[in-house]
Amino acid sequence: MLDEIRDLIPAYCAGSLPEDLHARVEEAIVRSPELLAEATELSIVNDHLLEVRRAIDAEASA
Repeated sequence: MLDEIRDLIPAYCAGSLPEDLHARVEEAIVRSPELLAEATELSIVNDHLLEVRRAIDAEASA
């Protein structure tokens, strides 16, 4: 079960899970410091990549 949740964390952080599965992963993350750390790290990386993408798009539009 833990491995299944761990495999879903990237999709959870990207916001691409169906609502019921999102809730299931979120519940597991809240209960596990290890999963919470992984989700936090992936969220930080995802935010950085979105910033890079915005910068590239802005340069391409200029």
